Amino acid sequence: MNYLCQKVLVGFFVFGLLFSFPVNAQENKSMKDDLKLTFEAMNADMKKAFEANMQLSEKEKYTFWPIYDQYEKAMTQLNASKVRMINKYYEGIFNKNSSEIKSLEILNNYFSLQEERLKIKKLYISKFQSVLDDSKVARFFQLDNKIEAIIDFDLARKVPLVPYK
Repeated sequence: MNYLCQKVLVGFFVFGLLFSFPVNAQENKSMKDDLKLTFEAMNADMKKAFEANMQLSEKEKYTFWPIYDQYEKAMTQLNASKVRMINKYYEGIFNKNSSEIKSLEILNNYFSLQEERLKIKKLYISKFQSVLDDSKVARFFQLDNKIEAIIDFDLARKVPLVPYK
């Protein structure tokens, strides 16, 4: 991984550290705003990371970026669903008057989002193969998975465990 990619990935991690999730109900709205901003900033930085590490020819750039934009749009919609799921979870934790957190519903939603993410990735393999050689397609998904792992690590660090009854 080259220096610029390392810098961008470290930037994702540091950016994530700046946003700590709330510990009380008054901070719940702030947490929602921070979470949304985090995903928006990461989406912008991801394109820079791919640009720096894909080493595309001019012809490849011309055909790759429109497909990437479609892929990113699909993933952004999925991330919006993930944000809504996390917000719902936080509302259950921080709203003392709310009904019990629907833990299994949230867990099932999480797995559904993971399945949908995998479907999208599989769908886009052939689309990227139509404009890139196999090694560049593999490199793209390798970079994508590394960035996703950093984001997931940051979320796992911030989202509290489901409380016992």
